[in-house]
Amino acid sequence: MEEKESSVLIPSETEAKKSEAIMLIAEMIKKHSQYVDFGK
Repeated sequence: MEEKESSVLIPSETEAKKSEAIMLIAEMIKKHSQYVDFGK
């Protein structure tokens, strides 16, 4: 668990970028599901 300590030192800017990436991926999945209907 020592690796987690170093991540705590990283400013919240990393968290913002992480959530931003998650939002981008979610949008890409949404756009993809418009063309590809899963389960149909």
